[in-house]
Amino acid sequence: MNDLSNFISTVGFPIVVSVAMFYKNNILSSNYQQMTKELQDKIEANTLIMQRLIDKLDHDELLKDGVSNDNSNNK
Repeated sequence: MNDLSNFISTVGFPIVVSVAMFYKNNILSSNYQQMTKELQDKIEANTLIMQRLIDKLDHDELLKDGVSNDNSNNK
């Protein structure tokens, strides 16, 4: 009985710690995957917004250029 108790106290603790670290690592990995997915979605949304802004600015510049070209042709 003494040998079994000694074996559990010397080998059992590292096994329990290893299992606990494995479990925590899996949870952290899952959380990181979720955060990465959310970040990717936000970056894609911001990219679309930036593209819309660029398109609008280009459109406004074309209108300004068209108006100034029309005015210079009329003079």
